[in-house]
Amino acid sequence: MQIIITYIAIQWRIQREHMGDGPPPPPPMSWSVRQRRARGALVVTASHNPPEWLGLKIKGPFGGSVDSAFTRRVERRLQAGSVVPPGRGPISRFDAWTPYLAGLSQLVDCRMLAQRLKHMGLQVLVDSMHGAAAGGLRRLLGPSTGEIRH
Repeated sequence: MQIIITYIAIQWRIQREHMGDGPPPPPPMSWSVRQRRARGALVVTASHNPPEWLGLKIKGPFGGSVDSAFTRRVERRLQAGSVVPPGRGPISRFDAWTPYLAGLSQLVDCRMLAQRLKHMGLQVLVDSMHGAAAGGLRRLLGPSTGEIRH
């Protein structure tokens, strides 16, 4: 099995976690930070952000991106060559997709949406731009939704 360490959720020097079997997109990671009460997360992603950022997103304990003051502090530490001691304990895997989709299903009537899409005979086209979100809508709405093409 290939392990892809693309997303690293960090609970400050307490435990380190990463994704195996393929990464989720940033929204499930943000959801996981809040649900797991993590102190934050480093998310490495190909995104719309400038290439100078190297695809790194720093998530705060609230699940969203940290503010510019926090980012500047991180940049200063990196420029100074500061090293953060490694976390204690083993690296463990977790599934960010399943709880995220369950949470969305509590906010959106996915069953009704899937039934309506199927009843209307619509073909849903999704462009995930070859990213980690590919297949997410099918996972959310279920296999009986009708035609969803990625």
